[in-house]
Amino acid sequence: MLTEEYIYCQLNQNDREHAIPLMDAICDYASKDTEYAEALRNWMTNGGTLILRDDLCDRFKDADLFKGSKRRSPLFDAFTALDSISLGSRTTTTSAVHKG
Repeated sequence: MLTEEYIYCQLNQNDREHAIPLMDAICDYASKDTEYAEALRNWMTNGGTLILRDDLCDRFKDADLFKGSKRRSPLFDAFTALDSISLGSRTTTTSAVHKG
């Protein structure tokens, strides 16, 4: 299962500018909404690009998180950084089990 700490540690310098504010916003919203918190737990446990994109990130598409960004698609960049960490985490765990 992913943890917030693992996600923050895995972000490279290039992705931190947008992915950290997005992850902070996701966690903050989850602390206030039980259904959203369940979606976050589901993504951290099972992964899933669509869960992350549609259930967790979509609500922030018009948020002020990325105002002033020089990137063309900062939400997409932040989302793909988080999704890559999730996928990498599951791939590493699965590969280690199969090498056994």
